[in-house]
Amino acid sequence: DRMAALVEEYGSAPVRSWLDAVDRIAPRLGSAAQQVRCAVAGGRLDRAVDILLQYYDRGHAHSGLQPAAAPVAVVGLDLAGDLERASAIRAALPGLST
Repeated sequence: DRMAALVEEYGSAPVRSWLDAVDRIAPRLGSAAQQVRCAVAGGRLDRAVDILLQYYDRGHAHSGLQPAAAPVAVVGLDLAGDLERASAIRAALPGLST
């Protein structure tokens, strides 16, 4: 399921990274931000992701978009080390914001 896939994908990230990310979206999460912070701090990433998915799915419901059926792959690029490949990927994705 989506939650398990996301926990597997991002679960190894440092707690500080999780908390920083929550801080960035806290204004949109409202009171749920504190619940996510507590879950992360307590090592309950499954609970944190569950709360975040509820927020994500609600946001997409209001926008008219459908949530992804499967997790979306996030690819990190070292732009200094692989500029040619990064340029090719960027060119293939019109509307990509930087």
